[in-house]
Amino acid sequence: MMVYLRELNEMVCPLGIGGHNISFQNNIIGKACIGPKCMAWKWYEEPIYDEETEELIDSHPSDDLGYCGFIGE
Repeated sequence: MMVYLRELNEMVCPLGIGGHNISFQNNIIGKACIGPKCMAWKWYEEPIYDEETEELIDSHPSDDLGYCGFIGE
């Protein structure tokens, strides 16, 4: 699942090694995702298309969109 950096504090880390505690109905359900500070974090590769042919020519890492490499895209 792709996540914007601004949303990380709401995401629960599947490894349980994240930041602050996240609770639901007064029960702690896990730790918050720490995103790029985690070794499992992967940046989304934004495609670059040729404007004339609309053919994929390259890609580059996003500045603010990524996902947990432990659980996948």
